Amino acid sequence: MLEITNLSHTYGSGPNAYQALGGIDLKVAEGELVCIVGPSGCGKSTLLRSIAGLIRPSGGEVLLNGTRIEQTPDNLAVVFQDYSRSLFPWLSVGDNVALPLRRKGMDKKQRKEAAREALAEVGLENAASKYPWQLSGGMQQRVSIARALAYRPALLLMDEPFGSVDAQTREDLEDLTLRVRSLHNMTILLITHDIDESVYVGDRVVVLSKSPAGIVGDLRVDLPGPRDQITTREHPDFVHLRAEVGRLVRGVQEPAASASKSPSPRPGEDAPAPTAADAPESDTDDAPGPDTDTSDPKADTPEDGTDTPKPDTDTDTDTDTDTAGAPEDGAGTPENGTDVSDPEADASEDGTDVSEPDTDTSDPKADTPEDGTDTPKPDTDTAGAPEDGAGTPENGTDVSDPEADASEDGTDVSEPTANTPESSTDGAPEPSTDDAPKPAADAPRNLPAGTRTASGAETDGMSDPQAPIWDAIGGVSRFVALATMAELGCADELRDGPLSVDELALRCGANPLALARVFRQLAAMGIVTTTAPDVYELTEAGATLRSDVPDSLRSAVRMISEEGFWYGMGRVPQTVRTGTSGFVERYGPFYGYLKANPEVGALFGDYMVVRAQPFVEAVASRYDFSGVRTLVDVAGGKGHILAAVLKSHSDVSGVLFDQDQVVSGAKEFFAEAGLEDRCKFVGGDFFTSVPAGADAYLLSSVIHNWSDEDSVRILRNVREAITDDGRLLLVESVVPDGDVPHISKDIDMRMLALFGEGMERSISQYVELLDKAGFRLSRQVELPGGVSIVEALPA
Repeated sequence: MLEITNLSHTYGSGPNAYQALGGIDLKVAEGELVCIVGPSGCGKSTLLRSIAGLIRPSGGEVLLNGTRIEQTPDNLAVVFQDYSRSLFPWLSVGDNVALPLRRKGMDKKQRKEAAREALAEVGLENAASKYPWQLSGGMQQRVSIARALAYRPALLLMDEPFGSVDAQTREDLEDLTLRVRSLHNMTILLITHDIDESVYVGDRVVVLSKSPAGIVGDLRVDLPGPRDQITTREHPDFVHLRAEVGRLVRGVQEPAASASKSPSPRPGEDAPAPTAADAPESDTDDAPGPDTDTSDPKADTPEDGTDTPKPDTDTDTDTDTDTAGAPEDGAGTPENGTDVSDPEADASEDGTDVSEPDTDTSDPKADTPEDGTDTPKPDTDTAGAPEDGAGTPENGTDVSDPEADASEDGTDVSEPTANTPESSTDGAPEPSTDDAPKPAADAPRNLPAGTRTASGAETDGMSDPQAPIWDAIGGVSRFVALATMAELGCADELRDGPLSVDELALRCGANPLALARVFRQLAAMGIVTTTAPDVYELTEAGATLRSDVPDSLRSAVRMISEEGFWYGMGRVPQTVRTGTSGFVERYGPFYGYLKANPEVGALFGDYMVVRAQPFVEAVASRYDFSGVRTLVDVAGGKGHILAAVLKSHSDVSGVLFDQDQVVSGAKEFFAEAGLEDRCKFVGGDFFTSVPAGADAYLLSSVIHNWSDEDSVRILRNVREAITDDGRLLLVESVVPDGDVPHISKDIDMRMLALFGEGMERSISQYVELLDKAGFRLSRQVELPGGVSIVEALPA
């Protein structure tokens, strides 16, 4: 299946060369699940990239089903650690899973069915229509696994796939991996820092030495099945195995009395070659020890630091699960983020015991030598996801952002270019020679993948504290390109097929050279794709910017890039200093600004319709309106939600309440829908009063516009008007607890910029408002689009 022979890799050349891999031989049989563990910085990522065809190794070869890997194979998939960057947030869960299947030539119906089956296999059969940001972290990682399963790869690579989730979710995902592996007899190579995990899920655990990485142990895991999180981890063999793996990872000699035999190979396998772990202590540093057997069992020193015997030397504490990656930026966890500088003797390739100097090398760069010198990665390290699109790298590549989308042929490509480039191994930057480990002046700084430094070195986006900052900065540039496309109407011109930049510039009234630069960025974002040099066509994402498609997003993009809006966003620092919106100081209240600028007001109206589209029908279909006779839509605009409710519930009558000029424009909309006879239209001001006597009041995207004081005024007026057995329904984007990404937090920044005192609130903040207004919280009903119905009853 997978055969690795004498694999080595060196970054750079000459006196500053750094060897990451030191001659690795490994065979993985079809249907095996092999876990790879080793000290942080030992070269696991380099090994993974070599197997994935993302870099060309300096020596040796990798064969997959007898074919030498020289570029990313079509029958390979990858699942990376950071779920927040593995999925495209503007695509539904089902579309995310189906995306890489385009490369297989499957039609839309086939892709949809394959995605449905894969989601069912991971327990998410009802989540296809949701968006990634509506799911928990564990569920998002299930989607990433489903995307890999749907592709049916010959080999699945998993790089720290559970490092970004909590312990309980991690166990659930471990069991899921075992289940789907058994279901499809899938061959899996899983890299992990968690030694317990390697023993629990693996058929074998391969232990790497410190760099240059060599194999110091290849242990068979013969635990009774089926495995489960309680009885398996309590089994004496599990305890013994994890202890053995822990000793190998740390280079700790096993007590002589506990030595056991090496595992016997499976039928048809070659016996594992003697490794450095087989050598006993020797009185001399340079004489290889006799070829003695090492014990098979493997064990981990638990994360709490218990019970792995260590020699009496000054060593850094090694934690098994390195989860240093920032959750929102998804830069990922570097393999060497954990300080594992161990003065224990490292094993050379021939089994010789070679002592390392006793130095602390807690360097946040992958594959850094232990002598403390900073050896930056070469400018050719391309840790992007394989072309099959089944996974997305956690190395800082922005895939939860429109910067990385499908390539020309629909492939999920995580680099900000349409195709995964082939790496060269030449020209690695020179390492710093200072005693203290610090970046060289011109060394690449782990910026977002594809970024080039002043020296021209391209980074691979590995985890780094700077990565989320550079990603956010890059987001401004990406949006500007999108705004330019929307403002010029380029998508409308491309509706009939590809056009050259020159032709497009002529039609849109643009400068060809400037437009070419914008479209180069748009192609990297997956909004358009290149069909020939300087010729572009729309992707599915780009087609949503056409003016003539249902739910077009062109007005939304144009509204966000509108002059006054941009001014307000740019003045947020001043708003934070003073507590008063910079927009309001210059233009006055936001709704007054819209009234004074009718063109902007119309644009905002279209934007709000598109923004509400994901949840308009859901309000009518997911909320039980049984018993409701009259529904008052307070500040309902044109009444899209009210109309949807009336269409779905024939026994409900409606009242649309808004300012006089708004209500007059809504009558035509209801007449066209055939609902004019079932709805009354009332003009007024909700700060004064609202129509009385109804048993349900709906306020959609209303309360978030106002301060706590004004919000309580509005809600008290509703309390005075509602019947004692009535219901109050607030449709708002509720801010979730914790440091999780959510659309409500994006919206809240816009509220801060444009309103100052308006805000998105958490459920506890809504409880406080409701209590002050005479209501009590009943329940929260989540809807698509990141919003919820907050139901309250009169107190």
